[in-house]
Amino acid sequence: MSNPISNISRLSYNYLALSGAEFVSKALTAVAFAFMARIFGPELYGQLEFSIAILFLFSLFVDSGLGSYGAREIAKNRENFGQLFVTVFSLRFFLATIAVLIMNFFALHPSIEYPTRILVFYYSLTLFGLPFLTQWVFQGHDQMVPVAISSLIRWSIFFGGVLFFIKDGTMIWAVPVIEGIAILFAGAFLNSLLLRRFRNFIFDWKIHPKQFVLVWKRAIPIGASEIVWAIRVFFATLILGLFIGGIQLGWFTSAHRIVIALHAFVWLYFYNIFPSLARASQSPLNYVQNLIKVSMRITTWIGVYFTIIASIFALIIIQFIYGREFAQSAGIFGLMIWIIPLSLISGHYRFLLIGYGHQVLEFISSVIGAIVNVFIIFLLVPVLGGIGASWSLIISEIVIWITAYYFVRRKIGYISFTTEIWRPILGGIIMFIIISVLPVSAWIGIFTATIIYGVFFFVSNPKVVSQIRTFTSRNAVI
Repeated sequence: MSNPISNISRLSYNYLALSGAEFVSKALTAVAFAFMARIFGPELYGQLEFSIAILFLFSLFVDSGLGSYGAREIAKNRENFGQLFVTVFSLRFFLATIAVLIMNFFALHPSIEYPTRILVFYYSLTLFGLPFLTQWVFQGHDQMVPVAISSLIRWSIFFGGVLFFIKDGTMIWAVPVIEGIAILFAGAFLNSLLLRRFRNFIFDWKIHPKQFVLVWKRAIPIGASEIVWAIRVFFATLILGLFIGGIQLGWFTSAHRIVIALHAFVWLYFYNIFPSLARASQSPLNYVQNLIKVSMRITTWIGVYFTIIASIFALIIIQFIYGREFAQSAGIFGLMIWIIPLSLISGHYRFLLIGYGHQVLEFISSVIGAIVNVFIIFLLVPVLGGIGASWSLIISEIVIWITAYYFVRRKIGYISFTTEIWRPILGGIIMFIIISVLPVSAWIGIFTATIIYGVFFFVSNPKVVSQIRTFTSRNAVI
């Protein structure tokens, strides 16, 4: 039995390594794409993002949950590592071959023209590099530093390649080539380290069809949830690209990229609090209610504050990142950013379901949200374009929130949200009015509204300091 203190120290070390690498990687990627948006302009940039959306969906098909499954099985039993590695690697390569064929067949659709067709072709070839990204092996052995380093290698090379080679719109074809090279370097690092650290294991490269089918069947339920999420998030990009395209696609995808990048911090928050939610499932319901109450109160106040600031100054933010050509993205971004506070609220109920072992119900809520999202996209996108796509994401998030809340109410107990969200909403309305009405500069308006919002927060939550202290201490073991 391992030392609990040692385990906590390792978890903290691994978490810091991963979160630090994730932050740097996200920053490098954001700068690289902002740079390309300015070089390519809205129309070409939209085609690039459309190709990446296709790639992302097919990359999830290649993985099919095999990475998470492999890491889980290694963590449970490291003795069978050699055979499991060969099975997962071979399955991924086989699925990559199928994905490349389907992806290029899809590129023949009449709506897809040059240079998107060329981008899809080059991006499809990068799928052959995914089996060599063996982070799951190190994850299963609780060695997260190589995972963090591989991420930094990949996105640093991509960042450098984009800034060095991309000079004008004619070089758009080089973007997937640069990404493919970055994947190869990250894979080379991981596998050279793998061969050194695990050289004592025997790798049986014989084909075992029954073993392949068995592993894939066990892994695909894990991957299904990721695929449903990807369909909900990227389906609008695909529909816009196929049926509208042009400059509207660029306006939507530029705003979409910022929101998805910010959403990663929402996921990181629930990744951090999830162990506490899981432990709370063993406690009385009133403990769970208090935990959710404090967490939702803190996150809603923060989420509403930043969302209102982003909505009001959407034009300034968009032009600062992408340039004046993307000014029309501001309306889309100002609307789509409301996904962040909505997902902060719905996430409490979704992760609570998982913590109590009701992951099937959480998956059902995600599927219902995805179905609603697809329906609204076909209803609104032909009429409203990117604005309609933004509404589809917002409404689907609300549906997921309501559905997850219903399942929590049925299976766990009554955990209210109304008492925790009306105050930050009221505070947000006051802040919005102050910034909009005050005849001063934007910075003075933001400063004044922030002070009033903060005062309103502490006045309406007199015990908040002690609650935050209790909340953070209970989650410190993460």
